[in-house]
Amino acid sequence: DRSNLGLDPRILREEYRVRVRGFLDRLAQECSFHKIDYQLFKTTDPLELALSRYLLRRTRF
Repeated sequence: DRSNLGLDPRILREEYRVRVRGFLDRLAQECSFHKIDYQLFKTTDPLELALSRYLLRRTRF
């Protein structure tokens, strides 16, 4: 039966989150190492809000 792969969505979700978090952490570290600004924001936030937060952070450095 191809409709049931025997996968537990809770386990998959947790593994996905762990891997994405690891990727984002490595990305932030590499950006920092190369002196590249890195700002994570939600795609549901208005672009103006994300941009203003980024620019505010830049003025503090």
